Parts: sequence; C-alpha cells; structure tokens
Amino acid sequence: MANSGTPHTNGSQFCITTETCYHLDGTNVVFGRVLAGIGIVREIQRYGDSEHGRPTVDCVIQDCGEILTSSWDVCCRDGTADCLPEYPSDHQDHNISVAELISCIKDIKNVGNCFFGDGEYKSAVRKYQKCLRYLNHVFNDTENIKETETQEHCE
Repeated sequence: MANSGTPHTNGSQFCITTETCYHLDGTNVVFGRVLAGIGIVREIQRYGDSEHGRPTVDCVIQDCGEILTSSWDVCCRDGTADCLPEYPSDHQDHNISVAELISCIKDIKNVGNCFFGDGEYKSAVRKYQKCLRYLNHVFNDTENIKETETQEHCE
C-alpha cells in the first residue's frame, strides 16, 4: 500500500510491481500478488516510460469488487467464439489437448477475420495478436509440435 514515507499516511493507492523494489522495503505494505491476469500487467507495463516506469497513458480500473476465487477466471467474454483468456499464462485447463487448443486458436483467427471484414481493424489486430501468443505458447514445446504434426498426417 503506497504512502508518503511517513507513519499514518497509507491511502487507497496501490502499486503492482514487476520486479523487486528494495527501495519500498520498510515504508510500504505488501498485501497481495497477481494470481491471474499477469499478461494484462505486462501490457500496461509496455506503456511505462523508461525513466520512472510510470504509465504514459491512463490505466483505469473501471469496475472492482470482491471476486470469489471459485467463480473467477479471465476468459474472453466479448460475445464471439473466442473462449480463451487473453494470455496463455492465464489458461487454467491443463487437460486440453494440443489439437483442441489449435481449434480454439483457429476460432479466434476466424473472429479476427470477421472483425477485419467489418472494417474493425483494431479488434482484428487484437485477435490476431492473441492467436500468435497462443501459437508461440503451443509451439515452444517440441513435443507439442511433434504431436500436432502426427495428428495432421493422420487426418
């Protein structure tokens, strides 16, 4: 919890840090950690200036409240066939096969194609970038590549 460095000045401001911040030791309270959605944190981090690390654009929490762990996820809810979280690190279903994941990625690509066809280019780019994140995630593992290639040859 951020404060001005003197006792009894804690407020409602908080910081999400992406690296160790020894200069905050002894003056600020650590009270949580990111359980899911670290990709969003990394996206915000891209907008930071190199000198101070502060975002160069406003990053606003539009809605907040208590979210029960048992009912919370970070899946896409934009009304399209896209059913995956924005970032692979937030994908919780470890039992999904590579073929099923590739099928989901194809669905996201098709959603991007629809956006592109409708002239919604920014939305299309976001979907295509998401596809690339997941493809990079899937094909970082050599075993996954071999499994997918074997399945493609068998079909």
